[in-house]
Amino acid sequence: MSIDAILSKIDEIAYTDKFALNWADDFSSAVSENDMLERLGLSEDDMKDYSEQERKEHILGAAKDWIYDRSVDFDSEFRDKAKWDDGLILHRCIAVDNVKKFVKNLENKKFDKGYLGIGVYWSWNEDAAECHWGKGSEYVTVVGRVPLSAIDFKRTAHANFDQSTSEEDEITVKAGSKVEILGVKNANSEELLSKIKKLKVAAGRGSI
Repeated sequence: MSIDAILSKIDEIAYTDKFALNWADDFSSAVSENDMLERLGLSEDDMKDYSEQERKEHILGAAKDWIYDRSVDFDSEFRDKAKWDDGLILHRCIAVDNVKKFVKNLENKKFDKGYLGIGVYWSWNEDAAECHWGKGSEYVTVVGRVPLSAIDFKRTAHANFDQSTSEEDEITVKAGSKVEILGVKNANSEELLSKIKKLKVAAGRGSI
């Protein structure tokens, strides 16, 4: 039921003109306009005689079509791979200097120097949790759990519908909310920290 609630909230955000316009603006800033038009199934030749307003309307319509198609795939992928167990199960890969020290600090609710928390960017798909965070050479995957109220649905929708980040299967946690840590695995998927009841760690803004 809560998987349905998450998808409903994301679709509610994504199926709006505002979202589609922001999506098109982000897309056009990342690639040339011709590339954007081509990927949206439009042609500069077909649009050359349109007024500026007509161009915007055609781009908006094509963007909404793309978003709808993406939502169909996203809903299917999310239902297949996301897990709910009294909260959404999340995964976050972090590069650390010393795995044992990291785990010990985590058990004591401490973070690396200069960081506010365990981080706000997680993945709902364990296989997609890649290490973009941290400065060390050893990788660990933190397994967490959050309630619906901790999810930043607006940022999550943009991340999962973005042309460049959708494959990361991202869940953005609200800054300052709490993530319950269920476990930590090393690069070989060996469990380093088993479930500790009520170990809740802040997902602070600006953190790893």
